[in-house]
Amino acid sequence: MKKENIVKQYSNKILIVFSLLSKKRKKQLLLLQLLSLGSSIAEVSNLATLVFFLNVLADPSKGAEKLAIYLPFVSDLNTSVLMLLLGSTFTVAAVLSAVLRIAVIAGQLRLAALISSDLSSLVFRNVLYRPYAWHLEQNSSYILGLIFQDVETVSAFISGLLGLFSNILIVIALGISLIRISPSIMLSLILIMFVAYWAIYQKTRATLYLDGLARTQNFRKSMQIAQEGFGGIRDIIIDDTQEIFSKSFNNLYRSFRMNGVSLNFKAQYPRYVIESLSMISIVCISLFLFFQGEGIESQLPILGSIALGAYRILQPLQTCFASIAGIKSSQASIHKVAPFANKSLKAKEKSLLGFLDPLPDKSVRLVNVFFRYQSEQTWTLQDVSLMIPEGNRVAFVGTTGSGKSTTIDLILGLLKPSQGKILIGDSDLQDDFILQAWQSQLAHVPQFIYLRDASFTENIAFGVPLNLIDQERVRWAATQAQVAELIESQPEGYEQLIGERGVKLSGGQRQRLGIARALYKQASVLVFDEATSALDNETEARVMDAITQASQARTIIMIAHRLSTVRNCDQIFLLSQGCLIAQGTYEELLQTSPNFIKLAQMSKDVS
Repeated sequence: MKKENIVKQYSNKILIVFSLLSKKRKKQLLLLQLLSLGSSIAEVSNLATLVFFLNVLADPSKGAEKLAIYLPFVSDLNTSVLMLLLGSTFTVAAVLSAVLRIAVIAGQLRLAALISSDLSSLVFRNVLYRPYAWHLEQNSSYILGLIFQDVETVSAFISGLLGLFSNILIVIALGISLIRISPSIMLSLILIMFVAYWAIYQKTRATLYLDGLARTQNFRKSMQIAQEGFGGIRDIIIDDTQEIFSKSFNNLYRSFRMNGVSLNFKAQYPRYVIESLSMISIVCISLFLFFQGEGIESQLPILGSIALGAYRILQPLQTCFASIAGIKSSQASIHKVAPFANKSLKAKEKSLLGFLDPLPDKSVRLVNVFFRYQSEQTWTLQDVSLMIPEGNRVAFVGTTGSGKSTTIDLILGLLKPSQGKILIGDSDLQDDFILQAWQSQLAHVPQFIYLRDASFTENIAFGVPLNLIDQERVRWAATQAQVAELIESQPEGYEQLIGERGVKLSGGQRQRLGIARALYKQASVLVFDEATSALDNETEARVMDAITQASQARTIIMIAHRLSTVRNCDQIFLLSQGCLIAQGTYEELLQTSPNFIKLAQMSKDVS
């Protein structure tokens, strides 16, 4: 029953991995197995030629008689010609066998690399298509570990399978051939090999899985420490905690490497044990025949063939064991990778969006919207209903934690309401096509701008291929965002690299680049999530005036800490503890809402 469970577990893992492969890779896998079959036949031919060669060399007449059973024409050849023929045939068979083995190994390595590349790309793509709410619950080190380490581990599983499938054919073919030469001797030798390998595998089976699991976990933790170290470098330098982070990273990364050492050692050392046992067994058999007085001279060709055959079978047999060890240590990652390598997930269809506008009315309505995050029990938003007419300039205000950013994320379509509806015109934002159409009309400027380690041009035209970037529009957007002067003062101007995450820029400069990026898109709806918080009052006023002038017909939705930023909005929505408690113009709220008055006083906007 236990054996059945082991077989079932392995077969299930193999089926899962096989289902992740594309049709092209499955065809290549089949061709590789056919090549492996050809390599097995070449190995058998090589061994058979050697046996006949040694037989003729030891006793030409008897050797020729045995060969004539399969090839009658050799009976007409003299010994010298026959030896040359067999020697030449053996040479050709040896070269052919080597060429096919090299081809199989090259094919295995190439196919494993292609499959690894396919899986990494597929996992990365599918992670990008995961809902925003899912990303909020994840740790970036987990995602990076999944894409790099876990996919690499699954690739090792696939490499193990390829090695197992190809080498097991050679083991079977050589084993059958050797048994035909001397059944009793070879069966004993094969039995010794398999029993030894099985005993070693049983001893290491559990630790192989645990080492594989620990290796993956230690890699992920060391990556997390590295990310935290680089991300918090300012505090680390100020607090003088370099050694704490360094020691943590060293311990975890060393454990990761030592796990790898343990796995490699357990996969490789059995070969030397089996090799010694095999040679000792052949010597023991030879001594037994010698002391039995059965004519050791007549047995030398057979013993020589068996010794060489055992040596030739040992390498593929060891590869089979190493493959099984690799498969065992890789199992922990298969179930992690499989959900992210689902080929049924398709990219969004964009073909129609270039030819028609499915949203002629871009007004936004929230109808009795409730929302809470999966990891929380309390409502983040409760029964929010509001209307944003197309072309209006509106703002969401409130204290920290009031639900402003969550409301924006819902309007952006990044989150879905737990209850209620969000309508764009009369269309439900839950519809995938409507959501795609709506997001194609949006430009979003968050408080914390993500900047690539690329040029100013590439950061403003974010995500646009270099050959499709409109340079004039880049300069226009930079001018409107009050960042053109900064860019043009750089040695390389718009092609100047800004450093990773824009570390060489101030917070205000990064925000202005984010605003320029939004303006470059020329979207119908601009969303600013505290996008001017790092700007001084004068620069903020100039930027907002430029945005207003450049966006006469556009809808502008914003969140702002300074109420002076939202003074000229058509509508202001005041949120508190997830509820919409007041709405109106700036002047109306100053007259009717005590909470807004208090907020204005806190921001020193009124006396």
